[in-house]
Amino acid sequence: MMGQFQKEFWLRFTIPLVRLDSGEIQRVRSRLPGNHNPFHYDDRTIISIDTLKQDREYRSYLEQAHWDIIIIDEAHNVARRGKGQSASQRAKLAERLATRSDTLILLSATPHDGKPESFASLMNMLDPTAIANESNYTKDDIHDLYLRRFKKDVLRDLNQSLPERNVEPVEAIASPPEEAVFRQLHDLQLVSIDRGKSAGQLFKTTLLKAFLSSPAAGMETVKNRLKTLHKKLDISTKLDQEELTDLAAGLAAIDNGIFSKYQRLLQLIKTEFNWTKKDPKDRLVIFTGRWENLRFLEAELPQDLRLKPEAIARLDGGMADIDQVEIVDKFGYENSPVRILIATEVAS
Repeated sequence: MMGQFQKEFWLRFTIPLVRLDSGEIQRVRSRLPGNHNPFHYDDRTIISIDTLKQDREYRSYLEQAHWDIIIIDEAHNVARRGKGQSASQRAKLAERLATRSDTLILLSATPHDGKPESFASLMNMLDPTAIANESNYTKDDIHDLYLRRFKKDVLRDLNQSLPERNVEPVEAIASPPEEAVFRQLHDLQLVSIDRGKSAGQLFKTTLLKAFLSSPAAGMETVKNRLKTLHKKLDISTKLDQEELTDLAAGLAAIDNGIFSKYQRLLQLIKTEFNWTKKDPKDRLVIFTGRWENLRFLEAELPQDLRLKPEAIARLDGGMADIDQVEIVDKFGYENSPVRILIATEVAS
């Protein structure tokens, strides 16, 4: 997001922003005398709230600095929660920054969590005198503090130059081994877990969701449960172990050739998408919610699509922010070998 923000500011306003992460701040401090403020070093900077919220590191520097304008993006992350009483480190930081600039702009696509006190905490950063009662106020009290724009407004401003999103559900017909696993899941008894009916039903739902994602995700869920059961010694636990071991055998029988969702994905990529791996401008992003799927696709797609390993890039939330930005940049460069980006929700 920081990289995107930098590009937008440069392309739209010709304003260069110096990117500060914890490493860069330390480098700036190493160049300055000990009593100098690192936030005085550059005029225009961009920095992650999660970097800046460390009170012990930066509070004294922030309280001695002043800016003409501060912009906080994804501002809903700095609102006070609940009845306005719960202030996270991010919220405390934003409240401190609100007093350190002549102008404050808060940007968010999801500014309201339904609690008037939470939204009031954002408005109070802009004008502490606007709301007398944080639990009881109207839009008339704050009408001059916010601007609300809908998607239709943006589309109109862009003069319909934004491409329309095309959403098509795609079905995959389960193979016989997959149907067999569905029957196993339906017939599971799980005696020790079912002692608490709701808990047993919840775990069966977890198993089903994992298997619907992929056999690899289903296998990971089964293995984790078997590890837990192995620590307990009673008859009901042994019965559950036997059932889950049988289920693991059923999952192991589903190889790539009969993994219907994966084969349907390959069919889409090879034929229906008209994807051309030799065209450097033709890129694909594949989202998945599970790490097991990420690892599976990263391992299998290169050989099934006849791609070099460097043509597949992986992006997940466990990576350092610098690594994430580097991967996204590579995906965007035409001279990059990357053709497919496999990502978890972090890429959204």
